[in-house]
Amino acid sequence: MVEYWNCAKTFRCRPRLYVEPTSIDSLRTLLNEINKRKSKVRVIGCAHSPSGLSMSNEVLISMKHFNRIIEIDEKNLEIHCESGVLLSRLNEILPQHNLSLKLIRI
Repeated sequence: MVEYWNCAKTFRCRPRLYVEPTSIDSLRTLLNEINKRKSKVRVIGCAHSPSGLSMSNEVLISMKHFNRIIEIDEKNLEIHCESGVLLSRLNEILPQHNLSLKLIRI
């Protein structure tokens, strides 16, 4: 059984299933099977969340292989990318197009 921790090691879980699909077809097949079993699913990133939101003892799906930047539209200030693209990668690429991520003040 896999043990999954957030990066600060403050939260952990032991999912029944941990999967890193590599294609839309494999993700679709996986979700169909999970749906038949009525299992709960959490989609996870790279574990930087300071909370237990991504923790589940049922099914964890990592989208790390869905990391393509599809299009950067400088004119409309938009980027189209897959769900597994890391913020660090966006912070490398966007300045090359005179773009950046919006900062949210808390």
